[in-house]
Amino acid sequence: MNIFVLILNKQIQNKKGNLMKFYFLTLITLVSFSLVSCNDDSGNGQADIIYLPGKIINKSLEEGYEGSATLYFRYDKENRVTYIIQSMNEAPAEEGDTLSFAYDTEGRLSSVVTLFDTTKFTYNSNKVYCVQNNADTYYRDTLELGSSGELLKLYSAEYLYTYEYDWKGNLTKYIGTNTVEGQTSITTLTYDDKNGLFKNIKTPSWYFIKGQGFPLCFMNNTLQELHADGSADTFTCKYNDVGYPVSVEVDGENKFLLTVEYITVNK
Repeated sequence: MNIFVLILNKQIQNKKGNLMKFYFLTLITLVSFSLVSCNDDSGNGQADIIYLPGKIINKSLEEGYEGSATLYFRYDKENRVTYIIQSMNEAPAEEGDTLSFAYDTEGRLSSVVTLFDTTKFTYNSNKVYCVQNNADTYYRDTLELGSSGELLKLYSAEYLYTYEYDWKGNLTKYIGTNTVEGQTSITTLTYDDKNGLFKNIKTPSWYFIKGQGFPLCFMNNTLQELHADGSADTFTCKYNDVGYPVSVEVDGENKFLLTVEYITVNK
């Protein structure tokens, strides 16, 4: 499970000298697909109030490493992410690095800018073309979307990823195929029946799934992510009184604790 890769591919070195990907909020490796269904409260929550993650603290539980990182989220009036700010060891947002999101006149995600690179998105029918530039590299991926905006396929230089969902919109399986060597890897995910951490965010979920830098929890919350080699990441959640996760303890290749604070807005 690659996480916390995002903001911005920051990697933290543990005492053994190994690079530990500080799983971004891997609250769950991101899932969901369409943000079209995000207003379904599944019987949880308050009908006139929307919960949006405002601050997430990611504290390492690795032996010998006590570090943490904090993510601050900012939104526009449509509940789309405009900024994600990462600071280390709970420093204030003003001292953090910023990931900024821009949208076109049709409300579609048009670019994401970090300290290191810019990714631009263009659209043609059900295809999204993602072009990333930085000082040293150039990447282009092609996404194929379903009728509800869910990510069905991702084509990159050497890999093809396909994605499957349950009837709620939770990502239940993704298959990665190395198109050069022919190797295939399958990952499956299971979920709780509570409100997903990112349930009410209107930024398209394909962006987060594509980067695997955020939790896959747009409808419900991941409880387990089972990998092709038989290893698994497990997620133990605690919830507030309206069924949103306020803490998630992750046990697997990496061990960490996520603590979530919400912003509430009226519908």
